[in-house]
Amino acid sequence: MKSTLPLLLCLLFFTACQVPAQKNNETQRDTISAAFTSSVEVNKAIPPEEPKLVDCETFWANRMPKDSIKSKYIDRALADKALPENNRLFLEALKKDKKEGFAFEHTLAPIFRLSTDQTGIVSFPKLRKVDGRFKDTSVEYPLFKGKHPDFGANFDTIMQTTFFLELSDSLWGRTAKPEVYIYTTTASGIASIDKLGAYDGECLQYYTYSFSTSSNTSTEKALFSSPYAIDLVYENNPEVDSLIHNGYSKKCVDCPLSTEFEQTFARLEGTNNFYFVYADTFPLNNQLDAPSRALVLVTENKQVIYLWHEEIDLFGCSCL
Repeated sequence: MKSTLPLLLCLLFFTACQVPAQKNNETQRDTISAAFTSSVEVNKAIPPEEPKLVDCETFWANRMPKDSIKSKYIDRALADKALPENNRLFLEALKKDKKEGFAFEHTLAPIFRLSTDQTGIVSFPKLRKVDGRFKDTSVEYPLFKGKHPDFGANFDTIMQTTFFLELSDSLWGRTAKPEVYIYTTTASGIASIDKLGAYDGECLQYYTYSFSTSSNTSTEKALFSSPYAIDLVYENNPEVDSLIHNGYSKKCVDCPLSTEFEQTFARLEGTNNFYFVYADTFPLNNQLDAPSRALVLVTENKQVIYLWHEEIDLFGCSCL
């Protein structure tokens, strides 16, 4: 009896020690489980954080950078001895172009076919804030304002493209009409500027220059004009098209764009990463809200940069 008593006392002591420890472990597990469950429920209740605005700012800053950044990329191309002289002159002009003067004098100007009988070089009002109000400082504005006092003020007066022959006569009179190079999806040619017109609608304003060509170049798919002869290699590059489309961020766009429909049609000769692109439907654009023209550069890390870009807002986003 004496020999078994110590053993019994030890067993009782060990059991007493184990019960509180087990209860403590179970309580700790319950606490951790409750905390985890609560955390999961909280995470479910909080929606994913919306992309910050700075993301979109970065997107546009990368895709359409400042002129100083564009110039650096152009300088790299100018340093290449394989670049033809015509394209050297063109790129040097593109660097310096401030889009002053008449549209056909710009280094690059878009051509749009906006109706079955209207194809022309298009430019848009240059709005600057003067004395707290936006003023059209385009060279065309005072010409039309003088001939049509309501131009730019009463949108109901000019709801279709109006051409003023006397303006054209006063600009170049009996002298030779200005000539430009026009570029289509497959070829280039020389055209002479015929008439100057304007459209002044409630949600869209633009100036347009009609032109004629004596060459055999069809103007049905004319895309842009330039005072410079540009040497192009007409080709489509599906890889560049894919980069343009895949890099397009819809969350960073407030108005309709045609970026996802843009396609390459020509490469700047002497380069392997300068491409002209467009988004349009032919023979008449009646599907896209914002047909566009652009010159893009593809960097070493496959980033698309727009060196020049023009589009026309047929959707009327300015009224939203």
